[in-house]
Amino acid sequence: MTMLFYGMTMLFYGMTMLFYGMTMLFYGMTMLFYGMTMLFYGMTMLFYGMTMLFYGMTMLFYGMTMLFYGMTMLFYGMTMLFYGMTMLFYGMTMLFYGMTMLFYGMTMLFYGMTMLFYGMTMLFYGMTMLFYGMTMLFYGMTMLFYGMTMLFYGMTMLFYGMTMLFYGMTMLFYGMTMLFYGMTMLFYGMTMLFYGMTMLFYGMILSCPRMG
Repeated sequence: MTMLFYGMTMLFYGMTMLFYGMTMLFYGMTMLFYGMTMLFYGMTMLFYGMTMLFYGMTMLFYGMTMLFYGMTMLFYGMTMLFYGMTMLFYGMTMLFYGMTMLFYGMTMLFYGMTMLFYGMTMLFYGMTMLFYGMTMLFYGMTMLFYGMTMLFYGMTMLFYGMTMLFYGMTMLFYGMTMLFYGMTMLFYGMTMLFYGMTMLFYGMILSCPRMG
């Protein structure tokens, strides 16, 4: 009877190991799928990081271009300021000339006043262009900083993508290992099931009343 009970116990143990082996097999297949998913995710992140790196380099080049454009506009504004000051001096000269030529004619006086107004207008235009040039210079410096920031962001995303690729490969290897482990446990559960059935049969033989 003890061997019968032992055989039944072994049979239950074998069935439990069989269920455990099937569970491990399913777990290993799940881990294999998860590892493949992580590998694809890592490759996607690597491509995204390379794209961000290229975008950061483009923004850096754009920022440098805007900086050069801002410096050009600053030089243009200074030139217009100098031109406005020259025109102002020219207008004042014409005004003096018009007053001097008052006896020559009122026409010259009107011409001098017109040139004075023109000179003042050019001075205002030169100051406006100077402010515009300074604004563009600040904009160019801002875009340069933005481009450097995007370059750093692209390099960070590239490193992140490479890390995720390595993680995905690791999880793939882990999933394959767990699949092999699950298959091993399934074989072990089947062996223990066979062992339990054998012991059950052995216990039944021993429990039979002996003849004679």
